[in-house]
Amino acid sequence: MNITLVTLPDSQIKQQGLYTEITAGVVIENIDTTGSNDTETLVRARDAVYASYPFFPGHPELRLFNILLKGFNTNSMTGVMVFQSSQFDVVSAAFVRFTGYSQTQETNLVPGLRIPIKVGWVGEPKTITLEGGNQIGIRPEVAPDLVTMRFSLPALCVSISGLMYGSPPTQFQEGVAYLNNAAWPSSVPTIIKSKPKAYWKIDKYETAFSKYRGYYTYEAVATSRVFADWSETGVLVNRQSGRYVKVSQANIDAMNAKEYKHGIIYPDTEGIDPGIVRVGGNPLIDFPSVFGFN
Repeated sequence: MNITLVTLPDSQIKQQGLYTEITAGVVIENIDTTGSNDTETLVRARDAVYASYPFFPGHPELRLFNILLKGFNTNSMTGVMVFQSSQFDVVSAAFVRFTGYSQTQETNLVPGLRIPIKVGWVGEPKTITLEGGNQIGIRPEVAPDLVTMRFSLPALCVSISGLMYGSPPTQFQEGVAYLNNAAWPSSVPTIIKSKPKAYWKIDKYETAFSKYRGYYTYEAVATSRVFADWSETGVLVNRQSGRYVKVSQANIDAMNAKEYKHGIIYPDTEGIDPGIVRVGGNPLIDFPSVFGFN
């Protein structure tokens, strides 16, 4: 199938402000009609035109928006193609939803502070009489250990929906569960309070592409724990006793002072065995490139 763009005969250009429209002729020859009815031939010709000229040659900002084809013999057609610049800006419509809500978490560490929730028990003194009449005093007790509790914690959710000109990116879908690599947002929109590195997690990225109109919609969703990053902390369990080891406040402070990274955050030096470990399980990504603003 041969497709020829006729750039001067039957062509015109229209300029209105920043909006441009070019109408150009097209000739389609040697259409394969084997095993096709007239309807299939029309559709085949249309798809071939869209595939050959998605935009006006040399001007990717002028997308093919409309075509009109008519046959002039059994395997050839003529027609016109209408190329238009975007009728909207880089982002035509962007909608930002900012939501605060509570979420439940079970943990044996104080949320945000990562201090182990530990308690022991000492009962009332008792006197036990032994055989022979001897008496001894005892005081029942349970050694301190970590206690798991359920907390209702704050969370923030930012949802950005937009209409964009061009083809959708393909790399951001694989960026789901990635964290912000720097404080975000730093400027706009002001309704969203900036959070430090690794405080935002991408929970969703979805696009829908209009093949013949040259634009796409997207939705990106990020969630924050508000006062803690997305790292996780665990305390060592003594396999002989089944109890959690005692962790010093100095080690907790040293651990909390570490900046988030993808991998083992604390301890980050061999030979140090503090009994507590902090892990960054999520990679980092540049949020402005995903959400469209700093």
